[in-house]
Amino acid sequence: MIVIKFTCFNNRTQVISLTTALRNINWDALSIIAAVTGFIMIGLIWWIYYDSFHVMERLKAMKHGFTLIYSHFFLAMGFVILANVIRHAILNDLSQNDFRILAIVGMCFFYVGKQTIYFKFLPPFRKPIVINTLICVFITVGSTFLPKIEYALIGITIGMLYYTIGNFKFTLTKDVSRFLD
Repeated sequence: MIVIKFTCFNNRTQVISLTTALRNINWDALSIIAAVTGFIMIGLIWWIYYDSFHVMERLKAMKHGFTLIYSHFFLAMGFVILANVIRHAILNDLSQNDFRILAIVGMCFFYVGKQTIYFKFLPPFRKPIVINTLICVFITVGSTFLPKIEYALIGITIGMLYYTIGNFKFTLTKDVSRFLD
């Protein structure tokens, strides 16, 4: 329960931080596209996280919460970095290379934090989890080479959309009752 409260607090803090930074911006078409894309990405992250947390907290093989807590370190770091990626895409105040590094690290932290529990405690789903994650990382890396960081954010969000759909298709819609309490 502490983990989910921390995550809720962390998510709210990211949204507040993001909206505060955007008060005095000169909006143009690309910054509006980046803001809408960032909002979609945040929605996808919340959806995939909160729609699967009930599975993570009921796993039989998880005797203590250390794995859950430690995986949330990476998840929280991913949230923080991705909020900054979205902010910098809207403000367009980072170099392409700095944006690329932040985006790749943030998405990788998010994927590692999100998939560690499933990988460790749901053995039949390991292969689809690894494939889904690698495809999303590939989409993220490829997107960061687009000519503008706003376009890169769109590509990264498409990767997150694929991740969400893949997670539902390969993991969350499957019967995992034998692994749950």
